[in-house]
Amino acid sequence: GDVAKAHGMTPSALYRLATGPSPQPGHGMGQGGSGGGQGFGRMTLREVCIQKGIDLDVALGKLAAANIQAAPETTLRDIAYANDMKPPELLEMIAN
Repeated sequence: GDVAKAHGMTPSALYRLATGPSPQPGHGMGQGGSGGGQGFGRMTLREVCIQKGIDLDVALGKLAAANIQAAPETTLRDIAYANDMKPPELLEMIAN
């Protein structure tokens, strides 16, 4: 808990970061899908904000208002999954 808090993460996000993603069918590289994924899940919150032209502090504020702990260097996927969301849902939250 203390290490996760020091890095602006939830304990479950830190655990997932430390252990790596669990293998799931259909989630390998090169696997197409019906989702409109644009690869943002693999990017850090900072990288997504830069690419989308979103102010990082504003994005962090929106997440904090939704009780979502996030650090700029954490991937969108880790932030989303730690909060029972999908990366596109998280992106929509910070972009609007």
